[in-house]
Amino acid sequence: MFLYYIIILLITILLFGLRYRVGIDTIRYNSFFDSLPSFDKLSLSSLLDYDYSPLFIIFMSLCKFVINEFWLFQLLHSIILNSFVFYFCWKRGFNPFIAVFYYFIIAGVTFNTEILRESMAVGIFLLNYRNIEKKKWFHYYLLSLLSIGFHYSAIITLIIPLFSNIKFNMKLIIYIILYLVIVCLLVNYVEDIIPIDILAKRYQGITTMKEDRDFTFFRYIALFIKSVFFPAMILSYNRKLKLHETYESMLLLFSILSMTAFVYPILFDRLSNYCLVFYVLCISNCVSKLHSKGNGYVFLLLTLLFFMHTNIRENNLYRYYPYHSIFDKGKEQKREKIFNDEIM
Repeated sequence: MFLYYIIILLITILLFGLRYRVGIDTIRYNSFFDSLPSFDKLSLSSLLDYDYSPLFIIFMSLCKFVINEFWLFQLLHSIILNSFVFYFCWKRGFNPFIAVFYYFIIAGVTFNTEILRESMAVGIFLLNYRNIEKKKWFHYYLLSLLSIGFHYSAIITLIIPLFSNIKFNMKLIIYIILYLVIVCLLVNYVEDIIPIDILAKRYQGITTMKEDRDFTFFRYIALFIKSVFFPAMILSYNRKLKLHETYESMLLLFSILSMTAFVYPILFDRLSNYCLVFYVLCISNCVSKLHSKGNGYVFLLLTLLFFMHTNIRENNLYRYYPYHSIFDKGKEQKREKIFNDEIM
């Protein structure tokens, strides 16, 4: 079984590592790579002049120093990220194959082709989580700084330990309701409190809160399914099957962050990525137990619902499909148009 698992990992690494202009952010990073000096020509003083985090700049410039080809950066990124995720699922999942299956459905494509900086930070956090469990705080915060070095959103890892003991009960429900009420009341005042212009420079993807909330009704339905329906289903089945969910606190934190995304979609959707693989693990562990008891229809139902919640619209499909590799170097006109429209 382990051999098959490694084969799937290798296929995943090569699939994403050898892609060519698949993913809009990939095209953006490719353009940035072309303009970035190699490591031997990179000055320490210029690191903070870039919009991206310092360690990401160093990582990319080191790749360019070795070979001035973007595919090397993609391949190393794919090796590091997917090795971290697969190792995490192997060690912690009831059925690691089901866990990585859900990883592909929910996060795999986005992590590997779009949010490349943040996914590196998430991968480091997955390895770092054991330091929370063992209460090795020096090691934990040291690795948290490493995550922040790849993406500034990883600052949330500094406070995640504060939520490591939360449990689902009536008191928590009351706190969540109060929290959401306060968030909704402050929504029109946030731009006066938070320096959005500064954040927009350092945290790509934030523009204004008004644009942040400019989402369709379907998007809000998808957010509800992701942040409320699925976590409630997991907790319900766990109670029914008398399972102790090891990652209940991370599941609840994911739910809280995702519910906040109803008000600030882009910002808190990004922050919830640090809990996303735990969310995947909770789902896969629950489904594994149900499936082993002969409830295969649950597996099918959850799979279909997850495909719906990813909200793949026609334009989103063009971000990733058709697939091209570095061997054929094909360019898709519709994908290039989406890229050009987004940078305008």
